[in-house]
Amino acid sequence: MEELRLRKAIPETRSAPLKSDLALLDAIQKAENDGALEYLLKVHGSVPKVYYRESGDGKRLLTLQGFQAYRGKLSKEAFAYFTSEGVPLAKLRGITGPAGENLIGDLGQLSYRGMEIYREALKGRKNWYAPGEQRPLTPEESRAEKLLKSGYTELIDPEYTWLRGVTRCSDKTFATYFGVIFMERKGRTQRRFLKISGEGSSGILYSYVYKYRRGEISESGETSTAFFGTGATAKKSLCGPNGRPWTGE
Repeated sequence: MEELRLRKAIPETRSAPLKSDLALLDAIQKAENDGALEYLLKVHGSVPKVYYRESGDGKRLLTLQGFQAYRGKLSKEAFAYFTSEGVPLAKLRGITGPAGENLIGDLGQLSYRGMEIYREALKGRKNWYAPGEQRPLTPEESRAEKLLKSGYTELIDPEYTWLRGVTRCSDKTFATYFGVIFMERKGRTQRRFLKISGEGSSGILYSYVYKYRRGEISESGETSTAFFGTGATAKKSLCGPNGRPWTGE
């Protein structure tokens, strides 16, 4: 918070940083470490004092105003660079990074990640892909593709949230008893995959997903007889209060 305030990047009245504040600070620091102030000096012949603040150790810290000036000029330079690389001006928004991230943000300037991608390009590292250009799959994408081809379905966030609520099962139970495969992905929520099968525990769990996708949404749970063989029961959730499979006790 002190650094954000020193860089005049947040209102003085804000008591705690937002997620967007932290992303902004990370982008400012990366720009600063990659020579943003030197770049502004080259462009202007001098660096306006509103573009930096002096830190306690005499180091110049890039302010939000300085970052915005740097980002604007870098964006214009980058757009000229990418058009010179054969990407039509009208298709610049379609340029993506190695993980599919957008080069251009909502304001029509380089996104935070786009600034990094452009700086990497200037150093000879092509880490961007024009619209229609084949992008190699990331390890995560490659694994997901193999799972989908081998008979798994991906559980998107809304249906997974519903599935947890109606079954009362924990993530550990889903993985241990029902074969759900969890895949971590950097900076985002997990991806989850379930085997599409008419047999065994994964088939029972998929029956919930199948009903959800058909719009047959219920909060009342299911009987447990199909999986646990405990005889006819009243409507029960698939798992008990402890998040583990309900066995009829």
